[in-house]
Amino acid sequence: MNETHGETTPVFQIVGSSLKVPTQEGPVVPDSYDGRGNDDHTEEVVSGFRPHIMNSCKTLMRLLCLAMIMVMGVRIMKPVTVSRMDKKNMTITFSLVNIVKHCKNSFSQPDWEDFVCRWKTVCDSANEELYDYNLTNLHRHLLNQQHVFDYLWDNWLNTSRYKFVSAWTNQTLTFYKTTTNRAEGAHAALKKQLTTPKCSLETLVKKVDTLERIIQLDGIDIFWRKHDLNPSTFDDEEVDVEKEFEDVKQKMCTQPPQPTAQNFESSIVTIHDKIEIPLNCSMGNHTQTCPNNYYPKNFTLHDEQQSGIPHMCPDFFRWIHEDLRPWSATGITEESVERAKGVADFRFVVLNGTAYIEHYKKSVDTRDVFTIWGLLQLLRRYPGKVPDLDIMFECFDFPRVLKKDYGQLNSAVVPSPLFGYCGDDDSFDIVFPDWSFWGWAEINIKPWDLLLKDLEEGNKRMEWIDREPYAYWKGNPNVAQHRKDLLTCNVSDTNDWNARLYIQDWVQESKQGFKGSNLADQCTHRFKIYIEGSAWSVSEKYILACDSVTLLVTPHYYDFFTRGLMPGLHYWPVRMDDKCRSIKFAAEWGNNHEQQAKAMGKAASSFIQEDMKMDHVYDYMFHLLTAYSKLMKYKPTVPPNAVELCSETMACTSEGFSKQFMEESTVKGPADASPCIMQPPYDPQTLNSILDTKLNSIKQVESWEKQYFEQMNQE
Repeated sequence: MNETHGETTPVFQIVGSSLKVPTQEGPVVPDSYDGRGNDDHTEEVVSGFRPHIMNSCKTLMRLLCLAMIMVMGVRIMKPVTVSRMDKKNMTITFSLVNIVKHCKNSFSQPDWEDFVCRWKTVCDSANEELYDYNLTNLHRHLLNQQHVFDYLWDNWLNTSRYKFVSAWTNQTLTFYKTTTNRAEGAHAALKKQLTTPKCSLETLVKKVDTLERIIQLDGIDIFWRKHDLNPSTFDDEEVDVEKEFEDVKQKMCTQPPQPTAQNFESSIVTIHDKIEIPLNCSMGNHTQTCPNNYYPKNFTLHDEQQSGIPHMCPDFFRWIHEDLRPWSATGITEESVERAKGVADFRFVVLNGTAYIEHYKKSVDTRDVFTIWGLLQLLRRYPGKVPDLDIMFECFDFPRVLKKDYGQLNSAVVPSPLFGYCGDDDSFDIVFPDWSFWGWAEINIKPWDLLLKDLEEGNKRMEWIDREPYAYWKGNPNVAQHRKDLLTCNVSDTNDWNARLYIQDWVQESKQGFKGSNLADQCTHRFKIYIEGSAWSVSEKYILACDSVTLLVTPHYYDFFTRGLMPGLHYWPVRMDDKCRSIKFAAEWGNNHEQQAKAMGKAASSFIQEDMKMDHVYDYMFHLLTAYSKLMKYKPTVPPNAVELCSETMACTSEGFSKQFMEESTVKGPADASPCIMQPPYDPQTLNSILDTKLNSIKQVESWEKQYFEQMNQE
């Protein structure tokens, strides 16, 4: 796995129209797909070295600089093609020509000049924290010109910021030069610092360190000046650069984006201590109605009262736009919602921040209970921000609103908007986080916040290299035939498919106090298998979080986050129709390519720990419900059989694991920051490119697998 400009890239590398995997020495992988990556350019640098070049002291200095850069492990950056260069300070603003073309008509001249200054501030961000800070400031400034921000994000910042924003370009040792030929600029800067071509290697090293410090401190000084504060005195060679950067971060945490010398506008933020409001269970377990003036009813927290800085949402949030696309042209009508009543388990209505629930049928176990609990916690997290809405929810495993049913009807009939836990290519169901994020009481699975910490600790107990070199699976095979088929891949006297499979008996496990089903204790194998049950399975997030390579058997369904996973980066694809051979090949490949396999497992667990943390689960819910509400063509009302609902009516009357998990997952008060910043929809070309890349990655693995077994048969 490679890491380029802070972004993790897949083990599968695009080479021409096919995918290549960098491989280690070993007989397992055929030579025909041995695609070793070489992106540090050291070969071409060394091959160009000749003894006669040493005649010039000037050239010697250049070579010493180059050697130092190589020793320090910094990649030589290729020249950057630019469209325009700011002649005043030679800073790369190559996006400006196209931005002028697409955006300038949206501004008056003074506002345009203000916008250009803000854009340059984003481009000049010295580190990722400053980038997030400046980007948030820009986004707030463009709230009334969202199309401008969407253009900047889609065409420049989303995928190309690593090429021109200082936070990433400065990771290459060019002494912060931003001309098109950065090597020449770095050389010129170093010459000024050296003052003479005659110096020892020791002096050269010291000069390079000094130059780096000067530039870093200059960047910090600029930040403080923009906040109208007195900058630190940086003449002292003993000043601690890292401490100065920490002071900058602390300043950003305790002060909102402020007007700069260019008289930028900004939101006014009131700094306050974190608010915590406990549940009001003073009436004990007999509470059947909501207390008077319970939180969050009649409680509104405005943006200016939040001190945290919002950030960009994870990329998989963009699938919200795709899930709601069936109603983008027609909107959501009350009649279409009413039609879903026949299959829904409950109806959830929010009016002026107050929740109402109407039950239609009991769901499996406590799925409906903890789904409703999660919705109530969203209201506690963002009081006064969740819009009025009216949704139908179904808690079963399968999607219910099938496209084929609407293909036979009049095209004017709008599909019923029904929320559920999973979807597929043949349905219109709107996917939503499942109940287990707030706990699964029947099998003692903790709320997600707590379980994530347990899984992180479980990963630390055993390094990947020390784990069993087999593929592990433990589950209930009786829910689907393909799970029963999976058991035939278990080790036997005649075959070893590199799989170690176990049946989970939940009845027996409950009698033993669930001692053998602790998910954090199951991160003991290098590979873990995910296979769907009767439909999608909640187990996928637990498997991905284990640092093991996830062997993902071809799925039919998706939930709200899995469309953000990439084969070759987050998991290894396994064929549904040839599971045993596919698992054997995957384990053989991983055990012969340990570093790449370990990196794949780590990429998946990092995705779960970061992109799937509970803050993002709530933000996904918020953005989905907000976008849904905007499509509603009617003002919701309280259903005739609905009752007002609050966290107290659920938690105060519950018992056992249900009560424990509700208490543990209670949102204590309003969030410190607003929800993350939602990205615009995929354009068709980008979406098709993502889907094609996934498909090509899977086909490539299947091709390697075929070659592997053909080679074995020949032997």
